[in-house]
Amino acid sequence: MYALPGETLEEVMEDVSFILSLNVPHVSTYSLMIEPHTKLFQQNQKPIDEDLDAQMYEKICEILTHHGYEHYEISNFSKPGFCSKHNLTYWNNEPYYGFGLGASGYIKNIRYENTKSFQKYIRGSFLFNEETMDDLTELQNTFLLGFRKIKGISKKEFYQKYSFDLHKINKIRIGLEKGYLEENKEYIYIKKQYIYESNEILLEFLEIERSKKNE
Repeated sequence: MYALPGETLEEVMEDVSFILSLNVPHVSTYSLMIEPHTKLFQQNQKPIDEDLDAQMYEKICEILTHHGYEHYEISNFSKPGFCSKHNLTYWNNEPYYGFGLGASGYIKNIRYENTKSFQKYIRGSFLFNEETMDDLTELQNTFLLGFRKIKGISKKEFYQKYSFDLHKINKIRIGLEKGYLEENKEYIYIKKQYIYESNEILLEFLEIERSKKNE
């Protein structure tokens, strides 16, 4: 966690140096968000300057990749062969089961959430909520999750799943034309210098219309 109230760029670099000394195979880094109803919010703590936050992120990326870590998702880095299979299931928008209190799962286009009540759970009343994903929501999730990966979305896998080309999506064509998306032979992905601002780009894909093939 970085971008703490009052934290300096030098302190973040010291933290990264300490992480490197541990020689761990995987590192996740997250910028602090001060949310309502949290202790920091109640204490009237303010987020650090946005430019400083960006500098911290860029420095973390620079140092970790220089020391052999693959930057494979917006907030995640790993040594070769140690990408998180668990999280990649989410980012690839693949099905998974959730077991236990408050756990969530995604099976056969249904996203569900288990109850957080221990008493209900032990009585066998596991389910708290479920939602069936329609084709449009499924497509939006593929973009929102897939573009979190640094390598982006596989053109081949997208075609196999949806039976039409990624370039049929107007938002994709616009992104490529404006230069915040790039492509190679296999993938379409967010251009490196726009990764820090990726949330704004991802939100664009919530505006995809139902006429997917010719919007």
